[in-house]
Amino acid sequence: MNQLEKEGQEIKQHMQFLIQQSGESYREVSLSIGKTGNYMHELLKGEGLPSMGSFLDFCKHFKISPRDFFSFCLKPTYDEQLVCELKRLLGEDYDNLVDILRKINPRDYLLIKNLLARFFEK
Repeated sequence: MNQLEKEGQEIKQHMQFLIQQSGESYREVSLSIGKTGNYMHELLKGEGLPSMGSFLDFCKHFKISPRDFFSFCLKPTYDEQLVCELKRLLGEDYDNLVDILRKINPRDYLLIKNLLARFFEK
């Protein structure tokens, strides 16, 4: 396998990872980006790569930039992973996150942290 083929496989693996993390089916993602229901399945199992338009639609669906997508593929730092996941989870609310974080004082942070820890213990 040459370098280009390896990079193509990494791209497809990352696409597959994002789909699995979202809990959506290949069909749901395919239809969401304007393709036939079996598009993602065939793409990820086949030899080819998505067109630029399909790739951009894929990124838009997962609320990540192409830069974030490729940064992740290139062994991202923890900070890059964190930003990518926050953008994916928060969508349009991501821009408000910094304002919210600036308003939280250390004592409130500890309360929130302890509450989340208790929630995830169950």
